[in-house]
Amino acid sequence: MNNLIAVVLPYLGRILLAIAIWLVGKKLIGFIVQLTERRMDKVRVDQSLHTFLLPLVRITLQILLILTVAATVGIEITTFAAVIGGQPVSRWAWRFKAVWPTLRGGRFDFDLKTVPGG
Repeated sequence: MNNLIAVVLPYLGRILLAIAIWLVGKKLIGFIVQLTERRMDKVRVDQSLHTFLLPLVRITLQILLILTVAATVGIEITTFAAVIGGQPVSRWAWRFKAVWPTLRGGRFDFDLKTVPGG
């Protein structure tokens, strides 16, 4: 039991701080989303944009909150940042996969016809 206390005690402050950041962050995210929704109502933004933008704002802020809590606890977030940063690249590569067969030997083929002089 003493060994467990000796191991947990140094991290107790970080864990309590992470819990506090999580609770305050969740309330702050709710406030920011409500504020964004009220502002979009006031300037008469189309309702279809509401259903797109509000979840986008909420999810983005929640990802930032999770990364902040992880960093507070002591988890290295560089891997998470690399994964999140690599998402647009992987989506682009997935779309590029359909175009890939038209790239051969430094030439770009349009409509499956070889470019003259290429």
